[in-house]
Amino acid sequence: YHFIKKYKHCWVPDWNENGLAGDLSHQENKPSNVLYIGAFSRFEILKDIPQKYDILISISGPEPQRTIFEKRILSQLQSIHGNILFVRGLPNETENLPCDNKSVNMINHFPANELNKAFQQSKIIISRSGYTTVMDLVKLGKNAVLVPTPGQTEQEYLARYLMDKKFFYSVEQDKVSLKE
Repeated sequence: YHFIKKYKHCWVPDWNENGLAGDLSHQENKPSNVLYIGAFSRFEILKDIPQKYDILISISGPEPQRTIFEKRILSQLQSIHGNILFVRGLPNETENLPCDNKSVNMINHFPANELNKAFQQSKIIISRSGYTTVMDLVKLGKNAVLVPTPGQTEQEYLARYLMDKKFFYSVEQDKVSLKE
């Protein structure tokens, strides 16, 4: 608050009423210069996008948790049916990871415009519960299962908060079951 009070306005990317971030953006004793500017997203709604994927799985976050999450998902992919897009979140990786399940399309990384399209082509998204991703999902009106990165308390809070509000379903990383 010491630093925020020095400025004319402090823009908060959330709504004043029924916010997405709960206590993270709506403190009881907030400075008077806080201005809620609404949630915003890097994505744009595209017209006439047919559903292509039953599930889009987006892996992201810091190591080693990104790899731990990926291994958990990979161990379960063989027994899953349906058209699945698996985005590994590795922008610098050039070698594709093999997958025996022919209904799984594995991609190392998508630029934002391609990820936007893939999200809209998907029936359900499984992803981390980072605030940017949450705002993207809300803008697109997507159903999602949020899996917070262990140890990232803001993601753990957001996932619980948004599940309590019935915006999304949430599950801890070590309890993820693609069948369920």
